[in-house]
Order: sequence, then structure tokens, then C-alpha cells
Amino acid sequence: MSVKIRRKARNEWLALKPNTHKGYVSWQKFEAIRTMLSSNVPTGRHHGAPKHGDALLAGLIRCKRCGRELTLW
Repeated sequence: MSVKIRRKARNEWLALKPNTHKGYVSWQKFEAIRTMLSSNVPTGRHHGAPKHGDALLAGLIRCKRCGRELTLW
């Protein structure tokens, strides 16, 4: 059985109450992170590790001892 998920545009949401509860990050920081992530979506046919920047091998190599993927802090 397959489930298809459709995301609604923010203007179609039933409720949006920013700053109603104390969060881990501020609403402004959340929006900045969301914008950064959405601009980082691959646009080409090929997905995979970044082709430039500080994390060239992120997701491609693993720690020999524990097996975790390479990440940046």
C-alpha cells in the first residue's frame, strides 16, 4: 500500500501561530533555516554529496570504527 503525501502551501494551513510556545529556535531563525534548506534542494538529475564547500565527502565516507557518515558540526 502506498501513501501519497501532499504538502499544502502556508496560506492554505488551518492554523499558524508563531511564537505561541517557547521553541528551541526563534521564529526568525526557523525561517532562515527553512529558506537555507529549501535553496539547498538538488535541481539536477544527480543527487548525492555536495560538489563544493566544506563538506565535499559528506555522506560518501564513513568512520572506520563506528560506521557513521561524515558530517560537519
